[in-house]
Amino acid sequence: TGTRLWIGNLSHRGGGDIAYSVSHNSGRDADLAFCYLDHRGRPVDPPELVPLTGQGLAVGRNLRFDPARTWTVIKALLTHPRSPVQYLFMASGLKNMVLTHAGSAKEPAALIELAATVIRQPSDGAAHNDHLHLRIACSERDVVAGCQHKGVVHPWTNLHDAERRAILTRCVKSLGEEDADQRKRALERLALLDARELAFAVARRLDDDAAEVRGAAARALARIGDERFVNELALRVRSEPDTTVAVALLQTIGELGGQGAGRLLAEAVGVPHLD
Repeated sequence: TGTRLWIGNLSHRGGGDIAYSVSHNSGRDADLAFCYLDHRGRPVDPPELVPLTGQGLAVGRNLRFDPARTWTVIKALLTHPRSPVQYLFMASGLKNMVLTHAGSAKEPAALIELAATVIRQPSDGAAHNDHLHLRIACSERDVVAGCQHKGVVHPWTNLHDAERRAILTRCVKSLGEEDADQRKRALERLALLDARELAFAVARRLDDDAAEVRGAAARALARIGDERFVNELALRVRSEPDTTVAVALLQTIGELGGQGAGRLLAEAVGVPHLD
């Protein structure tokens, strides 16, 4: 744009919740300031993220929305080769102004259609009339580390399924390694990848010779299993010699829930009757 791009909230380095931007949990979100003009029509740096009306005016300030420079930012995001955009959240009135400018500028019809698809005003959150919220799709590196595609998945989005399957295959192979730590790490990765299709392979590690592996298998099932495993887990609690693993089994029963889980937990901890 020939001017500075102002950035709002990004994410914590290690992920998790941050103040004000409750969806910025995984490093794939960024708040970008809109581009503004002063009362003479000159580009101006915003003093903060300034709210705008549907007509692009800042109430009580000599500022207004600059759809041309904002389109330049959006176009750069949409055409970036390695960071596919999942969403661009923006108030509907401002979106219309940007798309109108893009049409007047004779931008490619396919690019305008793409912008019209990914730019949206959230139906269950803030209108985003003071900034542009960018979310990029899970990259290959993200997917193999457990990133999941939530919300709208566009037809052109690369889900990196082949890469995920390759990691799952490696994990299954590692479940047979002689090194207990390797087996434990494989179970942790399967849980991270939400590998529900491999829940029974994980459950077989409940018979592992190493207590740390049995515990990892129980914790993995808490995430990727279902209530079909509850009875089996309850039986193992009674015969499990390691207290830490027994606790993990009980916690997993509680996580999986389902009919009978409460009764089984009560029996496991010695409650004689459960009404």
